[in-house]
Amino acid sequence: MNYNIQSKKDYDSLIERIKKEANGPINGTYEFCGVSCEFKGTTDQIKEIFEISDEFEYNFVQAISMFKKKQIGPYITEKYFHIIPSIKEAIKQFKIDCFETRRCVIDFPEEHCFRSIQFLLRDNTINVVCFMRSCDAIKNLPKDMWLCSKMADILSFYINKTLGLHPYKYQKIKMMFGSLHVYAKDLNE
Repeated sequence: MNYNIQSKKDYDSLIERIKKEANGPINGTYEFCGVSCEFKGTTDQIKEIFEISDEFEYNFVQAISMFKKKQIGPYITEKYFHIIPSIKEAIKQFKIDCFETRRCVIDFPEEHCFRSIQFLLRDNTINVVCFMRSCDAIKNLPKDMWLCSKMADILSFYINKTLGLHPYKYQKIKMMFGSLHVYAKDLNE
């Protein structure tokens, strides 16, 4: 199943479907297995839909840029220290292959819920394809979708800085989940 999330209403509808139709309880959760979510737009639109503050964004980006260990929202920042160096490394694929490369990929450590994120530059758009082992749809999905979008912004910045290309603003984000779930204890909140 694929869920298109373009508004808060779309997101709320997904949460309601999980509550009503998901398998469970399994390890204290109700889950959909092998589903995906899609978003088309900008980071600012994601921030607006999910009410992600400028302060959260600033604090997270500063912490991973400066290698500061903190808990910011659902994230323990040290697990994300590799993002910016990995993006810089991934950009080399554009130089080695071409701008249509399929090898611009960031992998995550095994304990991470994120497994990998691939960036594809097509039709003046950064296509972000994210593979996740597991995701809490209530506590993490909004910020995980924001993080994919923010990583595309960072990629765009470094493409502009290192390769001299115009920044990409528009993104297509496709997130695929082994388990997209809601904890039973959160169902009534």
